Amino acid sequence: MVTINYSKKAHFEYTANSGHKSAQAIIRFFLTKGGRFIPAALKLYLAKTVSQLIYGTILGPPSSSFAPLEKIQAKFLRTIFGFPRSVSNAVLRLETGLVRIESRVSLSSINTWLALSHCPQNITALILKDRFCSSWVRAIHHTLMKLGFSPESLQIMTLDQAKGLVKQRLFDTERQKDIAMAPRFLAPLQRKYVVSPTPYLLNLVIPAHRRAFSMARCNILPSAVVEGRYRKIPVAERVCPCGSAKVETIEYVLFECRLYSDIRAKYIDPVLKRLHNPTEGKKYRFTVVR
Repeated sequence: MVTINYSKKAHFEYTANSGHKSAQAIIRFFLTKGGRFIPAALKLYLAKTVSQLIYGTILGPPSSSFAPLEKIQAKFLRTIFGFPRSVSNAVLRLETGLVRIESRVSLSSINTWLALSHCPQNITALILKDRFCSSWVRAIHHTLMKLGFSPESLQIMTLDQAKGLVKQRLFDTERQKDIAMAPRFLAPLQRKYVVSPTPYLLNLVIPAHRRAFSMARCNILPSAVVEGRYRKIPVAERVCPCGSAKVETIEYVLFECRLYSDIRAKYIDPVLKRLHNPTEGKKYRFTVVR
């Protein structure tokens, strides 16, 4: 005897399980034949895993919570970066140019509604004339209002114009929320609000170099400041072992500590000379997180 459960909850659980399996498959490829190249892993993740999650939840989760799906994305990003849990999900999204799964599902639902509204065919035209407003349509209208749109204002635009405007506003809003949650995120002003992967992920092709740079950007490079944060050591006592009596911040390790002077002269100083610009020098300084 075969029992089939067609409930919304079962469908959501199946979607989450499928997304988890595909994300794990991409991670295995990333760690073996993928050369640990993050941009390629992100493209696979968007094409396969995110598409699965959107397809299975376009009508919304059974409990109005996308937490299980957000967990899949966070675990995937932490694995390919090699980051601990201390790095927030907002920072991971900012580094990779991704947005929350919930936002992508909302965008997909809005695009479906826009397509039905702009190009009614067959029975769709009759459905749109019905005064009954489903919970799905009400949720879309609520999302549009939060983004500053009215359904009527989008319906007078062309389909492509409406889709492009909604996507831009939604992604901009998500970016601003993530930046608010990670105010020390490092990015030049001209790129801070651009929803795209940070350029170094493409430019640094050697995995060890890329990971070291990522750890420095996210302030998890081993140092007395990071160690003291978990051992609850007062900031003034997190001094460098070089004997300078200065706090061992990541900025101090990279640019001042005499223990790393040889390495700095070989790897860091040549880069700083190429990037040196007195009028914009502050853009390249580290913000210390304590």
